[in-house]
Amino acid sequence: MSDNFDQLAPWVAAIAERFGDGNMRKIARKIGIALRRVNAARIAANVQPDGSAMEPRKKRPLRDRKKDRVRNKGRMFPKIKLARNMTVDATADQVELRFAPKVARTAEVHHFGLRDRVARFRGAPQVRYPARELLGFSAVDEDAVLAAVLDGVDA
Repeated sequence: MSDNFDQLAPWVAAIAERFGDGNMRKIARKIGIALRRVNAARIAANVQPDGSAMEPRKKRPLRDRKKDRVRNKGRMFPKIKLARNMTVDATADQVELRFAPKVARTAEVHHFGLRDRVARFRGAPQVRYPARELLGFSAVDEDAVLAAVLDGVDA
């Protein structure tokens, strides 16, 4: 993940001095929800935080049992991008966006390009997955954070 969060520290710290912990927690929660929304949209579009496309899924035909024809699946990570699987933990000091334990292993394997089994059963073959950066920080994220902070300050 990109380490551009240090750029936000000076101006967020200046705002934090004006508000109490309760208000900062509310603003942090809004920031987390905005970041979750932006990252979920990016994952759904199969785009990495730097703007490049994720390496596509390996093409393989799948049998559609209902219509008895071969079809190809397109998008990756249908469940990871859901709000219930991307949790936001916000305190007055920090915002944490993480994956729920149910999908955390899948996200970790794809984010870092690790080896994993292709299926859950014991004898399944292991494959090295290409690194697909799921969570990151980009200019769009900075705009979302700024909008969330300004919205929190206005409220």
